[in-house]
Amino acid sequence: MLMGGIDMNSRTFNDVWSSMDGKNWTLENSYATWSPRAYIHGYTVLNDELYIMGGGIKTAGIVGANESGDIATEYNDVWKTNDGRNWIRVIQYAPWRPRYHLSVTSYGGYIFVNDGSTATNVQLSNETWYSSNGYEWKQVKYNFWPPTHASSLVVFKNKLWLVAGYGLREIWSLDINDL
Repeated sequence: MLMGGIDMNSRTFNDVWSSMDGKNWTLENSYATWSPRAYIHGYTVLNDELYIMGGGIKTAGIVGANESGDIATEYNDVWKTNDGRNWIRVIQYAPWRPRYHLSVTSYGGYIFVNDGSTATNVQLSNETWYSSNGYEWKQVKYNFWPPTHASSLVVFKNKLWLVAGYGLREIWSLDINDL
């Protein structure tokens, strides 16, 4: 799946594309129900449903905007679909702060949301949240990895692994059994 994004003219999208081979693509939805957005990094599959969450729109590069890379809009909404065409908003405001460049994965019946930028690149997060349905969220109370964004978040041997990220050249793990 390919969803949303931004072009060279800072125009954002909320289209949804699918491919069986990565070569031939099908437009599933030109205008999904969720707001156009970029810097998503936040989608995963849970219980045969595709979830999208977070993302934002930067003002940097837009005429009249400052050069700090400030965010014009950030999201902490959660949406799901079982076909890529019809989307249902699960929650408008999840309890985690709105963010872009967040890292998302799913495993063992849970969606995991980690790190991300809240407002600017200098306001990085090290929060970890998890949910079994995209609506009810719990925060991991002790986050020992440093704040970052755009990390790789994967599960291996029942551990959540955070690999690299903005300004981070480290690998960290969290035992999922401890949640």
